Amino acid sequence: MLYTLLYRSTAVHPFPHPSDLDILREAWESNRANGITGFLVRTRNHFVQFVEGPREAVHALQDRIIADPRHIGFEVLAEGPADLRQFPDWSMGYAEFEEDDVLKLAFLAAVGPATESRRAVPPLIACMKDIAARRGARSGRAKAIVVQG
Repeated sequence: MLYTLLYRSTAVHPFPHPSDLDILREAWESNRANGITGFLVRTRNHFVQFVEGPREAVHALQDRIIADPRHIGFEVLAEGPADLRQFPDWSMGYAEFEEDDVLKLAFLAAVGPATESRRAVPPLIACMKDIAARRGARSGRAKAIVVQG
């Protein structure tokens, strides 16, 4: 069964930080091995990530993310079963945004109060998909991409 998870967390280190590349490398390898796809957005102080894959694999990933000391304040924005993958070709899609980046405005709701965040879930996923489509070539195999805003 395909399962999805959208979460946000607060980065321990402000962007940019060398540990960001470590997160991407680790996620790309683990996600590929476990049938997980998704997209991660890094702002100056936050992570917002959408992941999808087998339910057990997504829950195991969630446990690893919660235990990761590189961020705090893990908060689930949405989770549940799904019929289709949103990011079928992306084992680890990634975008980073500076404070003055216009595209970051689409993610402000994701770092606001939880009640406001839940309303922003569909637009957040749509924005992630748009970034992935515009800034990277799709292929038939899983891949990693680093997108700079």
